[in-house]
Amino acid sequence: KYTGGYHAGSFFECMGLSVIVYETYVIFFYPLIINLNYLKHFLLGVSLVVVLILGTVNHPNMQLDEIELSLCKKAARKMAVVEVIVIIISCFLGVDSSCISFMNFGFCLCAIMLLIAKIIRQEVIM
Repeated sequence: KYTGGYHAGSFFECMGLSVIVYETYVIFFYPLIINLNYLKHFLLGVSLVVVLILGTVNHPNMQLDEIELSLCKKAARKMAVVEVIVIIISCFLGVDSSCISFMNFGFCLCAIMLLIAKIIRQEVIM
């Protein structure tokens, strides 16, 4: 809700791209990550850094002013930290590795969408 990220022209384009990116990520990385905790934690850390640095992408449909953008960036960063803490606590509580992997994938999807939006310059520059 707060990070923005890539915005497609329609709901179906957005959902389709999200599914494609997520499934591609799962197909290529799941076999590696399920047994390699250090890789799983590395990708989570990289995604956290991306979200903390980028915060929110101000998409033209959102039209956030400077105050709203600042508040969204703060909220996105807080939520990112909370999500990562939940994933870390889940690791310590012994939650099944595949569940933790999919939580990681979801968080990484957010970071990937932020990067896509930045790469294609899909944002309002103040």
